[in-house]
Amino acid sequence: MDPEREFFPNSARGYVNDYFKGKDAFEIVVSSLLSLLVVWITLKLITSGTQIKEAIFKKVFSLAKKTPGLGGKISQTKQEVKEKLKKDFIMKGEERYIQLPEEGLSPDFILKKMKKWQIQDDAKWSSGQVSGCVYLGDQKHTDLLNAAYGMFSLSNPLHPDVFTTVRKFETEIIQMTINMMRGGPSHCGCTTSGGTESILMAIKTYRDQAMANGKTEFEIIVPITAHAAFDKAGQYFNVKVKHAPLREDFCVDVRAMQKMITSNTILLVGSAPNFPHGMIDPITEIAEVARSHRIGLHVDCCLGGFILPFLRRAGVNLPPFDFSVEGVTSISADTHKYGYASKGTSVLLFNDRELRQNMYFVTTTWPGGVYASPGMPGSRPGGLIAATWASMVSLGIRGYQEKATAVYKATQTIISGIRSLPDLHLIGNPLAMVVAFGSKTLNIYQINDAMGKRGWHLNALQSPSCLHICVTAKHADMEGKIAHKFNTDLQYAVDFVKNNPQGVEGGSAPLYGSMAK
Repeated sequence: MDPEREFFPNSARGYVNDYFKGKDAFEIVVSSLLSLLVVWITLKLITSGTQIKEAIFKKVFSLAKKTPGLGGKISQTKQEVKEKLKKDFIMKGEERYIQLPEEGLSPDFILKKMKKWQIQDDAKWSSGQVSGCVYLGDQKHTDLLNAAYGMFSLSNPLHPDVFTTVRKFETEIIQMTINMMRGGPSHCGCTTSGGTESILMAIKTYRDQAMANGKTEFEIIVPITAHAAFDKAGQYFNVKVKHAPLREDFCVDVRAMQKMITSNTILLVGSAPNFPHGMIDPITEIAEVARSHRIGLHVDCCLGGFILPFLRRAGVNLPPFDFSVEGVTSISADTHKYGYASKGTSVLLFNDRELRQNMYFVTTTWPGGVYASPGMPGSRPGGLIAATWASMVSLGIRGYQEKATAVYKATQTIISGIRSLPDLHLIGNPLAMVVAFGSKTLNIYQINDAMGKRGWHLNALQSPSCLHICVTAKHADMEGKIAHKFNTDLQYAVDFVKNNPQGVEGGSAPLYGSMAK
């Protein structure tokens, strides 16, 4: 028997012959090539990284927008959402200053105007119905921060010989954070303007270290849930960012991460916790891989850096995430979140000074003299450093632990409320203070709109479609009443969407839905 006939079943041969019957050779070749192309694209989509998938989905969405009927509907929905956002963001009835006034305004007039606007803005978060954003909001603490800032508002760490007190504040902030992260005498760091700059400078550090070792191409491997600042750093510093998939528990798949390592890999990344779902990645497992390949491991604790250590002290069972894990070479932690400092402050830590040396920018040939800076900016606001120091020493271990415990208690109340609703499900197993939830039966973005009508500002997420709330000390106020209000309003939102499948009129669900697809 012909081996070829034995390999291909008669039914398959007959189907193919019938399909191509009457077609000329050119049609057969083109059809075959197009079929192979479709198979190749499908396989590429399944096995590719996030960047390629995004590019393909963007192309498909772009083609959809050009489709008659569907394209018009998409454009109409986008325009409606744009108009809504303009309405929400633009202040009405207020004089706008688009050029300098001919004569300067009086201090009394300026402060009166600003006080009015402050009251308007404060009303949006002071009720405690915002996810994250304002992490404490206690007036007495805010007054302390403002007073500390005012005392050092003219200071600039770029001139340490002039502003020696600010240098003292900065070094003590770094050392207190090192101790909190269970570091030792060799550990060091710097302060930055926020989590994004901390991440940018971390990537710049590892890239420059690799350059000094002779590498010319650079890759980092991050979970797909890692903060977008890693992608930003990749664009800024010409570093390829590879996104590792998640396990079923929404933590990064370390085995997949290991398979993605190449000779160009300079860094692995884990989050503790990540922003989207609040999961703490398996840092110990990632560290083992990093050590075995002799590459760095950065732990992004920007969100959890000033709450996880105190939850651990309070007895909450958390996986290891700090310098106690051998192989962790750097950590970022935001003081302006659960450190309760003024906005625009973060800390970046390294396990040794030799690594940190790669972070600095130094030039010795500039006609203006020797110029050096540790981060992206040159001049920095010493007032923010002073306010951060004041926040940390005013709260102390006991103050931070009390607030962490209260936040954890409020988080557990919200988790219980979500679990009580059959139409909702939790994303993963939240261990700390971020709770994400979705629905298999209802449009989760319509639930978000309904919660918005009740005054809530939650975070709408995608892949998978879900919402999250980042629980803060503000939610823990009033003996947990705000957390209970969240559960009551969530029940209302679920019932509303059940009874009104069209959703909230003028809501943002259509926009979020289109982005999530």
